[in-house]
Amino acid sequence: MLDNLRQALAALTDSCYHYFAKPGTTPPYLVWAEDSDNDLTADNVHVERCYEGTIDLFTKTEGDDLIQAVPSALEGIGAAYYLNSVQYEEDTRLIHYEWVWQYG
Repeated sequence: MLDNLRQALAALTDSCYHYFAKPGTTPPYLVWAEDSDNDLTADNVHVERCYEGTIDLFTKTEGDDLIQAVPSALEGIGAAYYLNSVQYEEDTRLIHYEWVWQYG
């Protein structure tokens, strides 16, 4: 199930990582992780599975193409998502976009 998500994001950039980026990674890059579920249960059985997680884009460029590409990739695989935050990180001088996704 998560292979579709991994492939969709990896198709956007060679700098796509699961859980954490390699030390010294040059922006822009993506980091994604699953961190919970939103399964449908009935009669104490998981009848439908759904993972939830985040995708983080770290970039130095306003208007980076990945800002539009990430939502398009999520829509392409039928994932639900929303943009959770955009922030400038003083310590790294990077713009950090975070999307929350659900897919299953």
